[in-house]
Amino acid sequence: MLDKNAKQDILKKILSSADFEHSEKHQKLLTYLFNASIKGEIPHEHSIAFDVFNKDGKFNTNEDTTVRVNVYHLRKKLAKYYQNEGKHDKIRVKIPTGHYSLKFIRYAKTRRFSKTHVLQIIAGLAVLIIILLAVSSLYLYNQNRILINQVKPFPQKLDHYPIWSNFLDSSFPTLIALAEIFHFKKYDPVLDTWVLSRLGSVENETDLQQLEEQYPSLQFDLCPAGAPGRFTMNSIGPLVYVQPLFTQSGKNFRLQRSQAITPGDLKKNNIIYLGYYQSLGVFKDVTQKLSFYFDMDQKLAIAKMGSGDSTLIFKHAGSFKEHHNDYSIVYHLPGPNANSVLIISSFTSTGTMGVAKYLTNPAQLLELKTMFIEKYNHMPDYFELVFQVSGYYRTDFNAQIKAYRRIDPDIDLW
Repeated sequence: MLDKNAKQDILKKILSSADFEHSEKHQKLLTYLFNASIKGEIPHEHSIAFDVFNKDGKFNTNEDTTVRVNVYHLRKKLAKYYQNEGKHDKIRVKIPTGHYSLKFIRYAKTRRFSKTHVLQIIAGLAVLIIILLAVSSLYLYNQNRILINQVKPFPQKLDHYPIWSNFLDSSFPTLIALAEIFHFKKYDPVLDTWVLSRLGSVENETDLQQLEEQYPSLQFDLCPAGAPGRFTMNSIGPLVYVQPLFTQSGKNFRLQRSQAITPGDLKKNNIIYLGYYQSLGVFKDVTQKLSFYFDMDQKLAIAKMGSGDSTLIFKHAGSFKEHHNDYSIVYHLPGPNANSVLIISSFTSTGTMGVAKYLTNPAQLLELKTMFIEKYNHMPDYFELVFQVSGYYRTDFNAQIKAYRRIDPDIDLW
């Protein structure tokens, strides 16, 4: 266990480094966090704002991000220091994400592989990749033949079918947004480098912070904003049913990562979102203004049917690797520029795939239209739906509409 003097020596070395010598602000912040750790204290954002950045009693954490921004940059400076002058340090300073505590962590660096060993590993991996590509190509070829036989041409006359006429007869181009799963960086001491990681329990930055708290000796970090996306069957599976509508109608479309969608995209395109509700990104604030929504903590799909009507609650249960019922919510919305937005989201791939199959089946689209006409005397342009989809391990058996509601075309969403 390090004593106070040893910790002070580590601090002095960091503060005198090239990465810190010209940054008085970060020197002061690091020293403040160090002194708090020596006292066994975890400083709060307000105390840092008052003592380090000379903020007054009007400081509001909701409006002023000075502390959070500077702590973020301090973490980056420490990371840069350990890539350069401090790369041989056996004891390292870490500020866990989401906290303002300062920790001293023992860093054990394993020996590097020899150049010959690395080349042997690369050669072996290359052979393995070639074999996997050959097997995957054969599998995809067979799957493609099966899907081609399953997907029937969509009728060219689209006026009688809700949803798709808004996209296929529109002057706007269509952008299909594929939901990305959350991934992060983890330092691998064996490889002596950062690697991309994925955990089912980590769906956002808050989950990553909790993981850091649970394993304080490990190193985690967010991926760069421009890092490649990672997709699952939840977004790719529905594309099998949606894409043929555009190719067979001669209507162009563009695929885009959901996290790369910009406000400009929302105004210049019709948008179709496919995938997890957790990955909605820029669309999540919009869906929270509507009557149907997910409670991800409780795994509930909730449908508020309107004044005087009861609220319907549907609970997702069971593993997707066993027979289960998934729930999917569909929003067909007016866009911010007289364009259209279609969102198909669910808990697992069962829901999105089953709904995409339902919404591209002419007979079931007619069923949907009939339901709305019976309730509202017309087929509304915009609406929200809750589907129950039964399935087993990425295979959907049956999709049923459990709740449906029209949306006012003049609703203020954007």
